[in-house]
Amino acid sequence: MANIALDIKGLTVQYGYITAVKGVDMQIPQGGLVALLGSNGAGKSSILKAISGAVPAKGEMTFFGDNISGMISNKITKRGLFSVPEGRQIFNDLTVEENLRTGMFTLKDKKQQASNFERVYSYFPFLAERKKQVAQTLSGGEQQMLAMGRALMGSPKMLILDEPSLGLAPLIVQQIFDIVQQIRDDGTTVLIVEQNALGALKIADYAYVLELGNIIMQGEAKELIKDPTLIEAYLGKSE
Repeated sequence: MANIALDIKGLTVQYGYITAVKGVDMQIPQGGLVALLGSNGAGKSSILKAISGAVPAKGEMTFFGDNISGMISNKITKRGLFSVPEGRQIFNDLTVEENLRTGMFTLKDKKQQASNFERVYSYFPFLAERKKQVAQTLSGGEQQMLAMGRALMGSPKMLILDEPSLGLAPLIVQQIFDIVQQIRDDGTTVLIVEQNALGALKIADYAYVLELGNIIMQGEAKELIKDPTLIEAYLGKSE
C-alpha cells in the first residue's frame, strides 16, 4: 500500500446547530491525485477549511505522520500543505512575479527559490512572459493559473485545489486539468475539489463523493466514471 500523505478520521465540522461534515474518513496517498466531488452545499469547502486549519473541527488528521488536528493555518502550511482557494484570491495590484514571490514565505534557500521559478514557468510559460504585468489585467483562467503557480512556489508536499475550473471556458479548464496531472506526475500529492465531476474523474486516481456532509461513494476514478448512479446524479446523463 502507498504511503499516506493525509489521513483523516472522523472529521466533523459544525457551525452552531448545523453539522456540515459528519464523521468523514479520507486517505490521500503520497504522490496520488484524489478528487473530492459533490454538489454545492455538500460540505466540500468545510472539509478543506478544516484540513487547512481555517475552521475548528473534531476528529483526527495526520499529515505525513504528524498530527495536524487543531493546528493553526500557518503551521500547517509550513509543513508543506498548500491550498489554492476558490476564487483565486491573488493580489490584484501586484505584478505576476510579485504574486509568485508571496508564495515563498516558507522558503529561505535562494537556489530552491530560483528552481521553483523555473518549475512554475515550465508549467505556465505565459507567466514568465508577463511577469511584470499587473495581476488584475490577466484573464480569469490566467489568474487561476497564477494562483496555482503561487502555491507551487512554496515547494508543497501536497496541493489542495478548490474548484479550479469554476467559471472558466472549457478549453481553459482542460489546460488546467492537464497541468494538474503533470504536477502529480512530477511528485506532488494533489487533492482536487470539484463540481465538475466528469473532468475531475478523468484525471484522478481515486475519488470520494460527498453528499450532505457524508461520504456516500468512493473508489478508483476509472471505475466510478462508469457507475450509472453516479453518472445520473452528478455527471448528467450520457450524451
